[in-house]
Amino acid sequence: MKALSKHSRILSFFCVLFLAVVFYAPNVAEAANETIGQGATKAHTSSYKGETFTVTLANAYTSVALQGKPSWISCSKSGSKFTLTVAANTSSSSRKGDVVFRDGSKLWTLRITQTGAPVYTISFNANGGTVGTKSKTVVYGSTYGTLPTPTRTGYTFAGWYTAASGGTKITASTKVTIGGNQTLYAHWTANKYTVTFMDGNTKVTTKTVTYGSTYGTLPTRSKTGYTFAGWYTATSGGTKITASTKVTTAANHTLYAHWTAKPITQHRGCN
Repeated sequence: MKALSKHSRILSFFCVLFLAVVFYAPNVAEAANETIGQGATKAHTSSYKGETFTVTLANAYTSVALQGKPSWISCSKSGSKFTLTVAANTSSSSRKGDVVFRDGSKLWTLRITQTGAPVYTISFNANGGTVGTKSKTVVYGSTYGTLPTPTRTGYTFAGWYTAASGGTKITASTKVTIGGNQTLYAHWTANKYTVTFMDGNTKVTTKTVTYGSTYGTLPTRSKTGYTFAGWYTATSGGTKITASTKVTTAANHTLYAHWTAKPITQHRGCN
């Protein structure tokens, strides 16, 4: 029982210690909070991502008021304390501004310097196509802006994505939230074309095929005295097209029936 009692006391001690850490440890988010002495000008550096923090004015009364601030900083008041919100900087250049508080002849000044947003290089992978613009620079927090348009025979451009397959689509209005240089990949949609099947001057049928895929099932023909030799890309000569042939013509096109004459069998009569 004594051993159990000792174990319980140790467990209770660590429980109390844990609660003390959880409920009484300083809030890390308040590390940016500032206290300004009366008549002083205090410097403060803000991240390009923006932040919200509290400003305490030494020896100030509730009558203290905001006198001036930059447009990229918003301010609210509670008693003699002020909460400042610094907007994200979407420029690669840093910016500075003074936030001034006044109570009669008393002044408190917070001089804020906000760092410029980082600049990243975006590379464009045409993913089977071609693209004139190989890369561009973007600023964190701004939009991607104008993106190049690649081309690929037999395909329609479907947009830029963060992965060669799948991924997230990126447009000119997408905000830059990456933490480093990035490659964007072109996605493509295969075009569909109409194939017309001709037998001499007779139109047999049509079918829709997809560029890069096989032709699939093709119509068959019969003609007295001839063996059907297949479908070709020209009325005479040309390339033979079968069900397993891949579509490589990036336009509507015509296939032509070819025939081979059957040998004529001669029957001799009895003498």
